[in-house]
Amino acid sequence: MDGLEVLTALRTYSNEKNLFVMMLTGRQDNQDVVKALELGADDYMTKPFHVEEVAARIKRLTLRT
Repeated sequence: MDGLEVLTALRTYSNEKNLFVMMLTGRQDNQDVVKALELGADDYMTKPFHVEEVAARIKRLTLRT
């Protein structure tokens, strides 16, 4: 299962609104980004990324509630 398949499965759960999904990937294709966001990813980051940036984005997602 790849990340897009996992995202699709997560979004079928009845309490899926309580889940935040940030995709971390090596995929660079813009179509993959669009597809992930259409499937409900809350954020999407491509490699290389820095730990500080990941932490800041996670903090932003948790403060959205």
